[in-house]
Parts: sequence; structure tokens; C-alpha cells
Amino acid sequence: VIEAEQFDGSEASIVKIMQLIAGEGRAICIRVYPDHLEIPHGTGATNAVVSDWIVRDSRGSVMVWADQVFEKEFERVVAIEEEK
Repeated sequence: VIEAEQFDGSEASIVKIMQLIAGEGRAICIRVYPDHLEIPHGTGATNAVVSDWIVRDSRGSVMVWADQVFEKEFERVVAIEEEK
């Protein structure tokens, strides 16, 4: 199971991506450039352009997938939270 957000160039998507990457209670710094984002990960940084998907797996690893590849590799599942 993964969590993913698609970068569409908007400030709202940048905020969602930061929340996705940071997870529970971690601070994160994403560098924003006119044509891409620079996203830190365990061994350095990776770039994401508009339409790329930023993915966080169950171990917390962050990857960037091109839209065409992402759509072929993953199936959308919408989580329904249980009422308590």
C-alpha cells in the first residue's frame, strides 16, 4: 500500500506533497523552482515536474513516478475511515 499525490504546479499540491512526505510529526523542506520541485530523500534529493506523482511507501520511502508510469503500475483505492 502506498500514499501518493500528483504535483499539478499549484501551492495546494505543494502543501499536500509536504504533508505526504513529512508523515507524522516530521519537518520537511521542499525546494520549489519555476519548473520543478526538489524533494529530499534518504540519499539526497530527486526532482518532480508537473504531472509527476510523489509516492510514499509503507516504510516511509519517497519516490517520484512519471504520470504515464504511475498510471500503468498502480490502481487507485480510496480509503474509507472507520467511525469510532
